[in-house]
Amino acid sequence: MRSPPSTTSINRFLVLGPANVKREPLAQAAPRALSIDQQRKLLRAAEASKPRDCAIVTLLLYTALRLNELVSLDIDDVSISARKGLLVVKSGKGDL
Repeated sequence: MRSPPSTTSINRFLVLGPANVKREPLAQAAPRALSIDQQRKLLRAAEASKPRDCAIVTLLLYTALRLNELVSLDIDDVSISARKGLLVVKSGKGDL
């Protein structure tokens, strides 16, 4: 197997001989969503842990937030009433 050009060039420059590098195969398909059963198991496991962890898992599962969007949330970005909640994402997909 041939090594990447940059590794070969560096080894030639340092007079080390050919590089022994293996490339990892790339995934052929996009990641799949969790099945309903997997979602239930994840929620059950989260409910058994700290309330903070349960809130994180629930938000990620039901809002389709990205991890960096979740991390950047402030307490003022979340508004919860008896029947519904509002989540304000100030910096999300497509924002620079």
